[in-house]
Amino acid sequence: MTTEARKVPRAPGGRGPLSHLGFSGLYRGAEPVLARLRSAGPLVRIRKALYLVNDPDLMRTVLTDTTGRFAHWSAAAELNDVFGHGLVALGPDAYRQRRARMLPAFTSSPAKDAGPMIYRIVSDFAASLPEDRPVDVAAAMTRLTAKLITHCLLRAPVADDVLDLAARWEPAVSQVIICRLLMPSWALNLPTPQRRRFRRALAARAEVALRTLEAHRPPDDGEDVLSLLGNTSCPTARRGAVSREALLAEISTLVFGGLEGTVATLAWACHELASHPDIEEAVLHEADALAAAGGLRPGHVWADVLPATGRFIQEVERVHPPTALMRDVRRPTVLGGFHLPEGARLCMPLREVHHDPGLITDPGLFDPDRWLPENVEASACRAVTPFGLPPRRCIAAPLATVLVPVAIAAMAAQRRFRPAHPGRAPRTGLRVIAHPVRLMMFPQPLPTTRAVLAGAGDHPTQQVNGTLR
Repeated sequence: MTTEARKVPRAPGGRGPLSHLGFSGLYRGAEPVLARLRSAGPLVRIRKALYLVNDPDLMRTVLTDTTGRFAHWSAAAELNDVFGHGLVALGPDAYRQRRARMLPAFTSSPAKDAGPMIYRIVSDFAASLPEDRPVDVAAAMTRLTAKLITHCLLRAPVADDVLDLAARWEPAVSQVIICRLLMPSWALNLPTPQRRRFRRALAARAEVALRTLEAHRPPDDGEDVLSLLGNTSCPTARRGAVSREALLAEISTLVFGGLEGTVATLAWACHELASHPDIEEAVLHEADALAAAGGLRPGHVWADVLPATGRFIQEVERVHPPTALMRDVRRPTVLGGFHLPEGARLCMPLREVHHDPGLITDPGLFDPDRWLPENVEASACRAVTPFGLPPRRCIAAPLATVLVPVAIAAMAAQRRFRPAHPGRAPRTGLRVIAHPVRLMMFPQPLPTTRAVLAGAGDHPTQQVNGTLR
């Protein structure tokens, strides 16, 4: 017996041409709207062509689809000027071919080898932070991450002004992306200040990509991503180089993806460490021990020396994930018994799934120990997907899982971040991944006893008051 597909019900409330997602609502962040609609049903229509997928199993069906029914959001026509011919904007066949070509640069071995460079860059960054005034944590982490991406991933030691350019303008790109994905097409043509700012941002990111390519210094093995793509100006370039236009688009895509996700995680990590002294102490113990051993060295497996830090980052990514994942319906299809027309856009609120008490025990509790092997819930593993799922899982996930814990350990060995306004909850703004807005914190130097220990260089790990330091 065949059951006829049902029409997707409209979400309650939300009247007018912009429905639930008007300009003012979006610029305060989309999370409150998505949270309010979480209980509206497994699949609801927000407005014409925009649908909200609330059911985790339906989300997994969409994200793991290999039949070509759903297209990645970055391939949307509205984003051609953002991603061009970069990996994330390619169709299924071209995506698989390009990903296979780039993947060796992101596998566990190159990612592990980048650990010492990451540790050194972050240590220098931490030492340069002011001691007598607060810093905007997200802004500071944006510049740091820009350097980590260009130096460690793209192997391009660009000048400081290039880092400043990327850090200044990439947030505008993120704002435009989320607007274009969630707003109706007619609203995007209104002459707003954001449109003018976005045009300047596109010019800036084009300059960043060009100067990054010019600064490319490939390693001897040619296993970096630009060599694998065939940068014809380097001696280790592979045959069948992609076009220069595609190469520049790939640089822009990798810089944007790295800044959007990594900056958010690092900034929220600083906030959560300051909010949970007991967790901070566990992370500091590992940071002290690693610093006392001379920092991360070639061949070190970070997970072996920073297990508590790794669990802490997993919890940060659960609590502060991307706002939502998007997919476009490529042909009429049925999802969960509901009919979806061609051209429908699916919004999947990842944050709400990560905080669903039906999937995760005490989701409001910040608890890194939930990721201990003996505590991990099968439902949590299925629900928490900060890097997405195959076949479109973030290609840089292996590098990101090294970069963030190592960066936190390198910073924690020198500085403790303390809020400039204790008790004030961080605000979030309009971004693909919610960042804390103007999160001002003091990067306090370590207490003298701890700083001496952290600077012990090659001395073996010590016991202080019976605690591994």
